Amino acid sequence: MEVRLGNALPCIFLIYLSLIDLSLCGSVIKTPVIKTHSGDVVGVIEKYDIGEVAYFFGIKYAKPPTGDLRFAKPQPADNWNDVFEATGEVNYCYEPPSSARFVRQKYSEDCLSLSIAAPPKALKEPGSRPVVVNLGRDYSLDTFHGYLTEQYPLAIKQDLVLVRVRSRRNIFGFAYTKDDDGLDGNYGLEDQNMALHWIQDNIKNFGGNPNKVTILGSGASGQLAAAHVISPYGRGLFQNVIIQTRSFQTLNSNRNERIDETTNIVIDRVGCKDAKDVRKCLQSKDAEELLKAIPRRLAPFEPVINSDYIPLTQEEINAHALGKEPTDMPNINVLLGYSQNEASFHLTQIAPNIFSDAELTREDALDVIERLFDSSAVDKIAEMYIGDINQPLSIGKIQKGLSKLVNDILITCPLVLTGVATSTGQKKGQTYFLVFNHIPNYHVELLCNLQQEEGICPADITSFEFGAPYTQFSSRFSDEDRKMTDKMQNIIGTFARTGKPPQSNEEWPSYNSKPDKYPALILTSKKDTLDYSIGKYCVENAKFLDDSLIDPKYYPLDEFTIPKQKKIDYRTTFKYVLENQLYYGAFQNY
Repeated sequence: MEVRLGNALPCIFLIYLSLIDLSLCGSVIKTPVIKTHSGDVVGVIEKYDIGEVAYFFGIKYAKPPTGDLRFAKPQPADNWNDVFEATGEVNYCYEPPSSARFVRQKYSEDCLSLSIAAPPKALKEPGSRPVVVNLGRDYSLDTFHGYLTEQYPLAIKQDLVLVRVRSRRNIFGFAYTKDDDGLDGNYGLEDQNMALHWIQDNIKNFGGNPNKVTILGSGASGQLAAAHVISPYGRGLFQNVIIQTRSFQTLNSNRNERIDETTNIVIDRVGCKDAKDVRKCLQSKDAEELLKAIPRRLAPFEPVINSDYIPLTQEEINAHALGKEPTDMPNINVLLGYSQNEASFHLTQIAPNIFSDAELTREDALDVIERLFDSSAVDKIAEMYIGDINQPLSIGKIQKGLSKLVNDILITCPLVLTGVATSTGQKKGQTYFLVFNHIPNYHVELLCNLQQEEGICPADITSFEFGAPYTQFSSRFSDEDRKMTDKMQNIIGTFARTGKPPQSNEEWPSYNSKPDKYPALILTSKKDTLDYSIGKYCVENAKFLDDSLIDPKYYPLDEFTIPKQKKIDYRTTFKYVLENQLYYGAFQNY
């Protein structure tokens, strides 16, 4: 007999907080038993206003990376004999204490699992739906509180199978040193690769088509998605990739040196510097001790290049992007994108008071540029992005110019160069580029509600493609927001099904179809427009920016400040935090 979950929000919210057991929530709808290569699993079906979804939470794909398996390649999970109840709490991979871990998840190294959301009908039709694999939004944080949008609307409205992969992050996922001490880095990428193999072997029984797999990396995890494209180990595991915000064509080549420096700081702080076997010493330490030893820097850990998993140097990667060398890319379809002006959020991490009510001067603008570029290039870059610094400058012009500068070096130009590489290095795969240009009524990334002056936030593109305006907090979003999320979800769903985005009111050509033109679709809730200037600017100026950029300085996160003009101190309002932060994990053990 089919029964209803009753008042779902309070019940699952309490489960999420580990206050009660699922069995105490009254009658639930269980899924059929699904067979996997590791053992049988059963999930739960939940009803929402927009439809039903079958959830399977926390299916292990690898052994816990503890003891001798810490800082080692993942090993396949042990098989189980009893039916695994994939209906309850999921372990989240450890995050640094500085990441505001007040969302009440359970953190553990035993976190290598994946969760699945699928239309219930798909469970009866093996291999019938496209699969979207969400790699997350960060390579240091597993949750990153503001990005915990509910994702079920995408599975329901686009009739696809959605998979959320949990993998090692920060030091556990990317510890690396140049010394011969066994710390090779990229453990988090190896985890994801094993999860993709699990998906190939098992997703058919959940209704997913293993030959129509799209991986999606947003935010910093855009680099993770790009890494799987570059890596020979990613071949054959997916047919499409969505890379948003960050990519591998970074305009700085000192990646490995930065990770090595950060890892050695941790080694020294936990007393393993003089150990005969540094790796063994680190394996003996408590996980929280390692986390507390991580320096409070921006993006202290990330993928390692010129390695087994990514056998290219940064120079080779950039040469491919600039068309200097041919590429050996798999024939996959690529969708690149970012939120318009989202780097104004990152700018506050470089210049904390940039959007405060304090008066900005040209000296302030030059100070920001000097932190990023060689002194010989400062004047030219200031002229490119701000104008004549000897003339009176408005605060708005300074803010807008610096936002575009940071956007170009962190987001826009690396993505454009990625598009050049993927479009010229393949015979069949097509590359498309979009810019999300919609100011929503509400941001799921709470810090943006507090400080974002440009109106668009890094997490907006993610929250809209997963369907945040259709969640229980839909009243915070407008009808125009829902129209925009419908458009974004149609793009993701169509791309996952066909390898091509839908054509809107404006023709949306690929990079391949218009070489040297670099078309980008500017996506709005009204009429979309086609832009050729973004790519052209980046390609023409990439070499100058690359040559001028210095090794980025790290700024303590303690310097991050909230502008004075915001009258409501949300940081001390527990009710606001409860309603906004905790909620987005309530249904979402994902």
